[in-house]
Amino acid sequence: MLSVELARYGTEIESYLTTSSGIGIALAASDMTLKKCNHEFMRLFNLRRDPTGESLHNYIDMSESTFCCGETLKLSFSRKSGMVGFINCHFILTESGFLLFCNRVMLQTKGQVLNKVDVVSNALTNMRLELIKKNHLVEQLKLELAEKVEQQSLKLTNFEKQQQLVLSTMPVGAVLAKKRIIQYANPAFESLFGYEFKEAIGMNALQFYPDAEICDRIGTDAYAAIAAGGVHAVDTLMKKKDGTLIWCRIAGRLIDVACPDDIAIWMIEDITGRKQTEEYGAIVRELLQILIEPDSLQNSIQRTLKLLKIRTGFDAVGIRLQEGEDFPYFCQEGFSENFLSTENSLTERTADGGLCRDKDGNVSLECTCGLVISGRTDPANPLFTKGGSVWTNNSFLLLDIPLSEDPRHHPRNNCIHQGHASIALIPIKDNDRILGLIQFNDRRQGRFTLAMVNHLEVIASNFGAALMRKLAKQKLQQSEQRYRLLVETASEGILVAQDDSLKLVNRVVREITGYAEDELLSIPFMEFIHPDYKEMMKNNYLRLLAGEAIDQRYEIKIVTKDARVRWVRMSGVKIEWEGQPATLNFVRDITDRKEADELQQNLNVYNRTLIEASIDPFVTINA
Repeated sequence: MLSVELARYGTEIESYLTTSSGIGIALAASDMTLKKCNHEFMRLFNLRRDPTGESLHNYIDMSESTFCCGETLKLSFSRKSGMVGFINCHFILTESGFLLFCNRVMLQTKGQVLNKVDVVSNALTNMRLELIKKNHLVEQLKLELAEKVEQQSLKLTNFEKQQQLVLSTMPVGAVLAKKRIIQYANPAFESLFGYEFKEAIGMNALQFYPDAEICDRIGTDAYAAIAAGGVHAVDTLMKKKDGTLIWCRIAGRLIDVACPDDIAIWMIEDITGRKQTEEYGAIVRELLQILIEPDSLQNSIQRTLKLLKIRTGFDAVGIRLQEGEDFPYFCQEGFSENFLSTENSLTERTADGGLCRDKDGNVSLECTCGLVISGRTDPANPLFTKGGSVWTNNSFLLLDIPLSEDPRHHPRNNCIHQGHASIALIPIKDNDRILGLIQFNDRRQGRFTLAMVNHLEVIASNFGAALMRKLAKQKLQQSEQRYRLLVETASEGILVAQDDSLKLVNRVVREITGYAEDELLSIPFMEFIHPDYKEMMKNNYLRLLAGEAIDQRYEIKIVTKDARVRWVRMSGVKIEWEGQPATLNFVRDITDRKEADELQQNLNVYNRTLIEASIDPFVTINA
């Protein structure tokens, strides 16, 4: 029976026996070489060092004995001290040799005999019972563990469903990526980039960037940050499926910081509208500043054109302004001499060189530019906007319009023949009067969006208003009325500060603060600044007056007349006002954007809390 138990439990019994005390136990190879023994065995034979590797014959005399496994034999032994006695030895065959149990039967010392009967048998019986008990406990633990695993699996499945629900209903794009390969993309991401359901899965991040350089730069910075346990956020251009470029804000972190090569979650928000608003707002500010400065009209408009071409990045930009009854290019960059020789004038001429006129006596203006300047655009036509602009991302399609259906008068199509695919013609207006137009041409297709054209209309409108004020300034010799007209029609708040008071405020400043003009001009301007920002405002004001460079734009809080706190973005330059140093400042109310940013931050905190509170920080969902 014992042999059966030993065969069943194998090495577990060997380990148990060789560490137990009270009986001498040893493991021996088939040639009787000792492989292991316990302390009782060493004490029995008076050994001071481990006898592993020595022959059992060195300690037990078996020359005159025969034995069989499973039998208990009384054998003589000798101890290193020279003492002689007898032992009970019980041999059991194991997979690795023999298992030997020993205890003294008789020791000759001063005529006394010590007997130990059935010690081995009792020890083995106890061991067997203990192993059976342990085996029962193991089986019980297995059942409990299986039940807990099932419960945890159910909880994990429910949590995965919750995670999938959260991701699938988020208003911003979300992806799970491993080594820059997308493992999951939510519907908002697929919609943003123009992909079908699950089409983005397996795609490399490189396919969503304009070029490899941008992708590598952002990837290097991002993964270095998130590998350190942080959250990385950056604004960058990204590419949709159809090749359209959009501005996105990307924010990401690792699911498990301990595994930097594992899954990372990325949130992608389309900020194209915000970026364009900021960019074109900056252009308006620079344009107004150019036209405010005491420079000639020719130089001011030339500088405006250069600003527009550089900041928009189009191949060719031109400004047409009225000259008599024609609208030639006042200035341009990017158009060929051959193009200008035929396109500079828009008037239709008779055979003898005279001007052609319509039934109302107005000069007939040719081609698309003439259509825009004449104000005859139809907002129901997708080529036209409500603001009177014309735009297309593929001008070559205009060649297919039948002449009877073409709204243009004598279309020349020279822009198309010059290879310009994307064209936008934006009227320059002063109120309802059209002063000319700004022309944007590019040889690449798909360069415009309706939102971009709307921003360009705002620029042209501001330019038109500023241009008229520039002309008024030259005629009125820097009269105060000219400055008031300029600032009052500006899209941003404008104010002039001198000493500790305001000398000029426009309509936007009055609307932002809630004060009337006479109130603003009679109270020290530091009274409107929030206490937390008074020191910053004072330092920036003094540094401007001293001619020092400060941040081009900075954000502060102000307190309105009704005690409300609002955020504004300010920028300023040093000027001379009535012969004394002063500062010209531009003010924009950014309270709504600040509140939106705070709301987004709260949402990000909620999402991080949801992720970090989970059993497993995050998992990939195979929808």
